[in-house]
Amino acid sequence: MSKRNLTLLTDLYELTMMQGYFYAKDANETVIFDAFYRDNPDGNGFAIAAGLEQVIEYIEDLHFDPEDIDYLRSTGIFKEDFLEYLADFKFTGDIYAVPEGTVVFPREPLVKVIAPDFCIAAVGSKALIPPIPGVEKAHPIMDMYDGKVQVGQKVVIVGGGLAGTEAALELAMQGKQVTLVEMGIDVARDANSIHKPALMMELKDHAEQVTILRRTTCTGIHDHGIVCRDADGKELTLDADTVILAAGMAPLRAEALALEPVSSEFRMVGDCKRPRQILEAVREGYDAAMEV
Repeated sequence: MSKRNLTLLTDLYELTMMQGYFYAKDANETVIFDAFYRDNPDGNGFAIAAGLEQVIEYIEDLHFDPEDIDYLRSTGIFKEDFLEYLADFKFTGDIYAVPEGTVVFPREPLVKVIAPDFCIAAVGSKALIPPIPGVEKAHPIMDMYDGKVQVGQKVVIVGGGLAGTEAALELAMQGKQVTLVEMGIDVARDANSIHKPALMMELKDHAEQVTILRRTTCTGIHDHGIVCRDADGKELTLDADTVILAAGMAPLRAEALALEPVSSEFRMVGDCKRPRQILEAVREGYDAAMEV
């Protein structure tokens, strides 16, 4: 048995008010709607909240069939672009309600509806895991910072970008022996022109704790270190208690795009759009918020 479409089971006033918001200058502002009742039935002192399941079903199935659009058009009240909007309408927002069976009283909200007007997706990124044999034996760099891994005394870091280089320095300052393995000809290449000289100077001061292997590619990871190949094709074995992956970040683009239906206005900011340094990401989020 197919579900009944109850969308038009509402006051005509609600639809004309909806059209008014559609054309208003502030049509996309966040709107908060409270549903309440004025008096207890039969003069009772209280009432019991019920029917929440039906409310949820109504909202989830809220849509306008072609027959609904034709009927609204026939009234002569509604304009075509608004009817086109209704044809693709789907509720997006948050609904709060008192639990089923709650004792309630007149003029207190039973259901609160908050419809957002602007969704900014800033869901970030995740560690990029390169297709290296044995990669599951290594630890993403964020696990180190989150305290999820006990870092040993001898450490190999695969990836010499800014994150990997800073991690090498931090571990060296803790007295650990670190080997930084970088495929390119330079490390911390994504650092800015002010930060990088200072970082390289600090690394120079800890040269006894940090070894940097440039133009070297990790080809395998095992329980006690890694296997790599240098620019001349020579194979090297590096022993380590802990292998840290700092191979970059991958944007959580799919997770961000999943939020697009939440609002008619949608923007992706930060690392879910393109991984970059935190100052850039924060600035992009700020600029997006100022446009709201």
